[in-house]
Amino acid sequence: MTLRIVFIAALAILAACAQRGEIRFAERADTASLQTIHVATNRMPDRTVGFGDERSRETRFVEFDISIPPNRTAGEINWSNGKVDTSKDFATVRANLFNGQDSFERSLRARLLKRAPSERHVVVYVHGFNNNFSEGLYRAAQIAEDFTFTGEMAHFSWPSAGSAFGYAYDRDSVLAARNNFENFIDAIDRAGASEILIIGHSVGSSLVMETLRSIALGNQNKLGELVSGVLLISPDIDIDVFFEQASRIEKLPQPFGIVVSDRDRALRVSALITGQPNRLGNIEGVHEIAEFEVTVFNLSNIPDSDRLGHFTAATSPMAIEMLNNMSVLNEALQSEPSTSTGIVPGVAFTLQRTTEIILDPVQDVLK
Repeated sequence: MTLRIVFIAALAILAACAQRGEIRFAERADTASLQTIHVATNRMPDRTVGFGDERSRETRFVEFDISIPPNRTAGEINWSNGKVDTSKDFATVRANLFNGQDSFERSLRARLLKRAPSERHVVVYVHGFNNNFSEGLYRAAQIAEDFTFTGEMAHFSWPSAGSAFGYAYDRDSVLAARNNFENFIDAIDRAGASEILIIGHSVGSSLVMETLRSIALGNQNKLGELVSGVLLISPDIDIDVFFEQASRIEKLPQPFGIVVSDRDRALRVSALITGQPNRLGNIEGVHEIAEFEVTVFNLSNIPDSDRLGHFTAATSPMAIEMLNNMSVLNEALQSEPSTSTGIVPGVAFTLQRTTEIILDPVQDVLK
């Protein structure tokens, strides 16, 4: 009985009241910026323009234009409580459901060809646990807006239950989505992307790793040609499972980054549910993964207004500023350990093949 009470209490932490995301249409305000998000999903369509939590064996392709208000705090997603005010709220300006994968590829190819050759890359965001379709979509738009990415922004939306009590359902949904996600990566490649960079959050990181493993088992050379870099943010992955995944992949895409924090309450709950002391996203020491060529970004010293501390890298203005300054997907991840300390506000050290960078706002001030 005691364990049952602890389990329910842990889930209640994740289920605390918060406004849920909802797609709302509006005309873009003159002062608002616009982010185009290329989406693939194996969610079943719902009665609105969005998609629900039921699984589909079909991959559907959609394109959204998201209006983002000016004068907002970095990391913030402003949801409308009623009528949309695009000077203050995120809003959907346009949605286009493609008639199959070929139509999606043609559309993305046309957008890439309008860019300079050096900007024809695609960043793919994979959402985490307890996200409905709207929340993943708007988070992708927020990331595109707040980080200094060039190129096109894409999002893969797998069928999360959108509930703190749907953890088992979400983990199974990730496994069911592996082929769909791989098809999405293939479609982006066929559209002419010069590079594909993947960002996975929370349970979505498990989908990223499982898919990379599947591609590598089929053709190691194909993985290297398809994926140019990976960033796992607060990955909700068992450390032993990650070790086996990375071992079978053999050569991880480079750069390969992992964002961790010991402030992550959501991962503490996940560890409790799974009966493990830690997850990859709150790993106590890099010695357990030191044989892999990865860079670990430790955000334990970064404060965040998010009470769970589960997405500090994308919701904390301080973390966003620091990660932007260090060009997280370019120079910092590819720098030699001896030079890393010169470009980051914090401390960097290397154990075997893994470099850990502890971001520290105090060090930033001292510089």
